[in-house]
Amino acid sequence: MHVLDRGPRRIFRPLGPFLWGLAGLLLTLALAGCGPKPSPVGQEPPRANQGAAMAPDELYADIHVLELINRLQLSPEQIAPLLEVLRDAADRRVAAQKRMDALLAELAPLLAQKRDALLKGGPVPAAVQSQITKIERDLSDASSPRPEDEGAMAGRLREILSEAQTKVVAGGLEARIDASEMLDGLRDMPAEAFDSEIGLLAGELAGDHADMNAEQVEGLCREMRSLSEEEYRQARDEIIKQLEPLFIPSGETADWLLTRAFAEPRMFLLIQERQLKGE
Repeated sequence: MHVLDRGPRRIFRPLGPFLWGLAGLLLTLALAGCGPKPSPVGQEPPRANQGAAMAPDELYADIHVLELINRLQLSPEQIAPLLEVLRDAADRRVAAQKRMDALLAELAPLLAQKRDALLKGGPVPAAVQSQITKIERDLSDASSPRPEDEGAMAGRLREILSEAQTKVVAGGLEARIDASEMLDGLRDMPAEAFDSEIGLLAGELAGDHADMNAEQVEGLCREMRSLSEEEYRQARDEIIKQLEPLFIPSGETADWLLTRAFAEPRMFLLIQERQLKGE
């Protein structure tokens, strides 16, 4: 596998507002009216036997969230403030969904008019297309979380979670795997390919990190390639430790990962359910 397919591809970059809006719009149009409605926040958590009645995709979703909750090892003192943050996020989701439902209700008859016009082989009336374009733009805005809301939520979460817990959510567990895969890939890469790509790769990895700059990353990788097999085996873990921080997202990217993880609608109810089971 090409080394560039290993390391940098897992360094997350937040998409711009337009792309998030477009993705949200497409997802909204695809899923509108499908699937179960989310449970209201604050309702009684599911009973122990509910899992047997859930569809496989719902079970997979719950398992994904529960695995994260288990890794966080939340303390009893963290539960109440965390649930408050999740409740506020749920309120924003409900308000956004109501807005999108209203917009979709406006959009449906306009799309039907456009479909009829196309079936007849004629042009789509300009007024109809103009209204469709405006509603689609409004849907994109409504489906995109406001940056100020996400920033405030990330700040509240950082006050509740420890640094180690924040790192778990922001991809810290995967950083060592990414670093080791990249290192082995660079060592196996032909010399000509390595020389042509290491500069760009080192710059991408270093980015705005204070741990290492691009020259230090490139120097470490070149030194690694000069080692014998026995020397590399002995030094590999230490080299990975030096590179590992470069694979942990920071700044806006880390905030985005943090808020996305806790924006999962089932997080609130599953934390409550674990409390009922004696957690």
